[in-house]
Amino acid sequence: MKILNSQLEIKQWAEQVPLIASTEARILYETDGYDGPLAGVLVWNGKKYYFYSYDGTNEEIKTTGKRSYAVIEMSSEQEKEEEYWQNQLVERVGAVNEYDENNAPIFRVAKSKEEHEKYSKEYQSELKSYTIAQGQIKARWELGYYQPVASK
Repeated sequence: MKILNSQLEIKQWAEQVPLIASTEARILYETDGYDGPLAGVLVWNGKKYYFYSYDGTNEEIKTTGKRSYAVIEMSSEQEKEEEYWQNQLVERVGAVNEYDENNAPIFRVAKSKEEHEKYSKEYQSELKSYTIAQGQIKARWELGYYQPVASK
């Protein structure tokens, strides 16, 4: 899901909702990442939500030692779209973006670099954009910052 709201707007709204413990939610998969997850789908209280990092620069993240996320309630359309693209990724490329029960990435090698590139181009060009309403942000969540290790 592409979020059209500014990162600052999401941050302002997220800071008005309760902070949940890192152990209360579990990442199912990421849809965007850089030295850790930036966005994706998690489970909290038995329900799927979209999570979106609203932190600023990498320097700010390294200073605090964590990333902060808005926990966003998805509409049925948004949830279906996320599931569609995740299923496409797993089928065509492999489960390269999934996490374990401790919110640690499971490093897997893609089936094919060419198919991964093809999928990524389709994903970027066909993914729908959404403006998030303030009421969709149900919580904020923090995870320790980490540098991923190379897959084997």
